[in-house]
Amino acid sequence: MRRVLTFAGIVAGLLALAAPGVAQEIKTYGAFRHAPALPNVLVLNGQIKRGATFDLRKALREHGEVDTLFLISPGGDVHQGLELSAIVFDRALSTVIPPEADCASACSFLFVAGKARRAYGRLGVHQFTSGGAVTGPAAEADAQSVAAQIFDYLKEYDVPSLFMVRMLETPSDRIYWFPPDELRDSGIETFSTFGPELEGYAALPGLAEPPAPRLEATPRVPVTEPRVAAEPDPAPAPDPAPRITRRDPDPSFNCDRAGTPTEYAICGSVELADLDKRMASLFYSRRGRMSAAGKRQLDAGQRDWLAQRNGCGASVPCLRAAYSQRIAALGG
Repeated sequence: MRRVLTFAGIVAGLLALAAPGVAQEIKTYGAFRHAPALPNVLVLNGQIKRGATFDLRKALREHGEVDTLFLISPGGDVHQGLELSAIVFDRALSTVIPPEADCASACSFLFVAGKARRAYGRLGVHQFTSGGAVTGPAAEADAQSVAAQIFDYLKEYDVPSLFMVRMLETPSDRIYWFPPDELRDSGIETFSTFGPELEGYAALPGLAEPPAPRLEATPRVPVTEPRVAAEPDPAPAPDPAPRITRRDPDPSFNCDRAGTPTEYAICGSVELADLDKRMASLFYSRRGRMSAAGKRQLDAGQRDWLAQRNGCGASVPCLRAAYSQRIAALGG
């Protein structure tokens, strides 16, 4: 029933906008925007900064009919992004990336927290760091803490594992843009429809202007610049560069069942996955040649090592060192 009333409200609002002399009133709450003509929609347009959770709560208090959040943001404060996503999840809001818009980095947390999710624009993710405030071991510890917080939130939202794998395998200075087929096949996008909301949004340019800057995708293979002018007698074209194919990580366990920061980190790195597979092969090969007492001793050592490995969290250098030490101990 609420959806029917909402649709009627949107239609009435659009008809009112068409009347001469009616102003397109937009109310702002930090980076959030709301228009009375589109009562059930709130728009995040801009960077996520400190204080954003206060802005969102205030907007929702003043506009209790809001059930859909449009996302136009390059990201921003990681902790604020997580807190905002918790509000989205608790309020069971739907999330939409409108056409020609980007939702990247910390904004992606809000998208996957939505009850119903649709990306008409682009969804982008990458690793998160300490932000340069600290360096060395302290920075690594801070990054692990941030990663653990992210996983705690995303696990509560039951986010498909592919989202976290793509996030972990993409360096912090790059962005991975999900192709539409990955969003669809993985379940990151629910393919709900938002026709009336999109029509209302298109009729209210103030909700999207000035638009957040559109981020550029980082190419996965080298790009050759086009030739400015043809040579009179061009030389024979060189052989095409070998095609670069992307190999998915294939560890000793099923990545579809990954459930910890460590497992997601391994599933996001071909290097770590290969180390995991090599370690497992050495372990079971050695175990198969042992007596019952030897197996018990080896299993105890493996449990101790797994506890040490899992203590690395999502830190790739720590996991790399842990696997190297275990492989050496197993005679590899």
